[in-house]
Amino acid sequence: MKGVINNNTEVRMAARNFGISKPKLSCHLLKLQHKGTPNDFEYTAKNNVKKMFSATQEFELVECLNQAAKLH
Repeated sequence: MKGVINNNTEVRMAARNFGISKPKLSCHLLKLQHKGTPNDFEYTAKNNVKKMFSATQEFELVECLNQAAKLH
């Protein structure tokens, strides 16, 4: 973030480095301008995905799909 603020890094490159979209980073930068210093800013990814299957169930599902694929 400091690189973008100090004009050392392009927003596009910084977004790629953070693994987020350019519009999302731009939105965070706008919020940062209104909030204050870069030290006050914190980004937390909201990628806490709910697991549907246990590791064993997932393995069994993959085996079943592989067998079904061999039949066709």
